[in-house]
Amino acid sequence: MKKIIISSLIILIAIISFSQIIKIHTIEDLIFKIGLSTIVANINTGPWNQNEQDALRVVVCGSRSPLFHKDRANTCLLVVAGKKSYLIDVGSGSINKLGNYGINFGDIESVIISHLHSDHITDLGEAHLRTWINSNRPTKLTVFGPDGIEQVVEGYNIAFGQDNIYRNLHHGMDIADLSVSGMSPRAIDMENPIIISDENTTITAFEVIHEPVSPALGFRIDYKDRSIVISGDTIKDKNVEKFSKDVDVLFHEAQSNYILNNLIEAQGGIGPNATILKDIQTYHTTPTEAAEIAKAAKVGHLVFYHLTPAPRNAIMERVFTRGVEEIFPEDWTMAKDGLLVSLPTGTDDINISYLD
Repeated sequence: MKKIIISSLIILIAIISFSQIIKIHTIEDLIFKIGLSTIVANINTGPWNQNEQDALRVVVCGSRSPLFHKDRANTCLLVVAGKKSYLIDVGSGSINKLGNYGINFGDIESVIISHLHSDHITDLGEAHLRTWINSNRPTKLTVFGPDGIEQVVEGYNIAFGQDNIYRNLHHGMDIADLSVSGMSPRAIDMENPIIISDENTTITAFEVIHEPVSPALGFRIDYKDRSIVISGDTIKDKNVEKFSKDVDVLFHEAQSNYILNNLIEAQGGIGPNATILKDIQTYHTTPTEAAEIAKAAKVGHLVFYHLTPAPRNAIMERVFTRGVEEIFPEDWTMAKDGLLVSLPTGTDDINISYLD
């Protein structure tokens, strides 16, 4: 007992002594500068900037629906096809996530919006700012989207117009070139739904059902011999199944109506929140329905994203995905912010990791 007391006192004295030592400014500065060096070293060192094997990569930069979650941003996927990057939807908080992951915003070619619900467009202003200031963007930021995208982009350009001027006055043309400030909208023509087409990459839009939102779009991305599909917001839709046939990975939205109904019951079944939770059950897809699509399309892997409501613990995750394993066993992942899916070209590999 005496030895334990003496040892405890020694440890306590050491802790107190160390706490006093680090208050000395020179020691503080040394520790601070070491930490700062680590932060600087991590800037713009995301996996898309490494000399890794050529691949089609997807980073989940936002995995939740409009229902709040303290750790997740609204819907956002960063698609990295070789050296070119595309943002698919930019919900609130998603650009901050990408900044923390070390993305080089100058690599982003364009933003592609699936539909005009607020949780898919809220960070457009941030996307513009980060790809403009000190990022060597050669032109205005191109924003593809369904009919109506022109009005949305025009509104953001007006809202951020004065900010653009101030930043140019403060930092000058080398950092804040006004000639390339702002965004340029491109409405997607469903008579010619190929958005991007170059030597290696094809991005194709297709319509999904998200009434009363119309049009609402999903996307297929092909890079060399690898492929993904992004469902967008939709009910269970044959069009998603059609475009997902034999793709490597399907990113499909998912909503647990069972959890929503329990939330409604917990709120007494009345009031505006209960009404909203009932209403949204008419235009989303359950996890088991998404699994049925993945099975029918023979996809390599299924990723659930745009989670409604995003699970807050392991039990809620199991309840959310109840029944999925019986339909599409093993080859599925529930997305969290920071999920990285990497599909090296020339292989069948599907590599799953996390940036957080």
